[in-house]
Amino acid sequence: MPLPTLRLHIRVFLQQPVRLYGRCGYATSQHNPNPQDIRNIALMAHIDSGKTTLTESILHTSSYLTAPGSVDTGSTTTDFLPAERERGITIQSASIPVKWKQWTFNLIDTPGHVDFGMEVESASRVVDGAVVLLDAVEGVEGQTKGVWRQLHRHSVPTRMIFLNKLDRPGASVYSSVHSILNHRLHPNPVLLTLPVASFDTRRYRTGEPGIEGIVDLVNWEVWRWRPSRESTFAAAEAVERTPLPTTVEALESTDIFPTDHPIVPHLLEARAGLIDNLSVLSPELMDEFVGLPETPSPYLSLPSQTLLSALRKLTIGKEVLPVLCGAALKHVGTEILMNYVGELLASPIDVDQLSSHGSTQLVDPSKHPQKTAIRKEEPLQMLAWKVSWDKRKGWMTFVRIYSGTLHGQSVVLNSTNGQRER
Repeated sequence: MPLPTLRLHIRVFLQQPVRLYGRCGYATSQHNPNPQDIRNIALMAHIDSGKTTLTESILHTSSYLTAPGSVDTGSTTTDFLPAERERGITIQSASIPVKWKQWTFNLIDTPGHVDFGMEVESASRVVDGAVVLLDAVEGVEGQTKGVWRQLHRHSVPTRMIFLNKLDRPGASVYSSVHSILNHRLHPNPVLLTLPVASFDTRRYRTGEPGIEGIVDLVNWEVWRWRPSRESTFAAAEAVERTPLPTTVEALESTDIFPTDHPIVPHLLEARAGLIDNLSVLSPELMDEFVGLPETPSPYLSLPSQTLLSALRKLTIGKEVLPVLCGAALKHVGTEILMNYVGELLASPIDVDQLSSHGSTQLVDPSKHPQKTAIRKEEPLQMLAWKVSWDKRKGWMTFVRIYSGTLHGQSVVLNSTNGQRER
């Protein structure tokens, strides 16, 4: 059955002519971001890994929502179909724009059930990056490998892993990372953050489930969340960000953790392992690192921006797979994830859009500067990747622009049926 025509309603609301620099989904004429700051991304995972919950947490953290919804109560933003709210699952992909700092995320929440794999397939054709969620209790599951193959099939250039549900009993970062290796998702996953189950030494030693903080190994700081007293689904009442010391002596006696806290001896080890792993793959980082004085420790004095620059280049080159952790239901780690999505995942300028069919190829701007330029003066090319029905607006077609400029009431050629449509 042929798809509904584009003339009915395009999911790009325009009142004035506007250039859409490689965007997919919703756009307005009032806000035209720098194409370098655009991230076309999708959240993908096995069913019940927390994609929709993470989407709600992202919308709340970015101030898109004043209060996040819940899958259990059927009040989420992206699961709006009656069947989705009744069953508590995502059936169709949903696109929503998110403004975060200087970045604009065109975020697509995708289904996790294998029966709705075509929704994931269509979303994979138009994104430049993907956040793949893992349930930290289960690790890599069947549909995790399924969506990973879909990302390979459509050459999605950049990806990262988010270890979710670390507040559940049985959650393990160690087992989750090993499952990535055992199932051969990537040969070189790099852990950028460490979870802190509790800042209380006794509770930490007894292994009680939970997550109260995160250690950011790249920016070398500790994030601490305090649970809300109002509701299980409410955001944390306060977030404390504290820089970690840059000398070994100060790190061992820091007042961020109790002196006998089990995680303290492993902090320097984790930071050193990350830098060593990246230095092997990045000659520039290696040169910067070996040029630092031996005292204080070069692992602690290495500038975070230098480390972040090397990490971005290696992520775009597919040489490493960034791994982050958190608990979306508690809104723990969401802000860190959003920061790294903006810093590490590819923008439309970082990839060469070879055709309107969604195939992409990473390019080196220094070698091919002409390929990274947005082709706004060329003829209009766009891919209609999703068609849905809205009871108020009728048929709505989601498109991604690859070149040219789309104006309101434009007449375009539908290459599928060879007809011109408005």
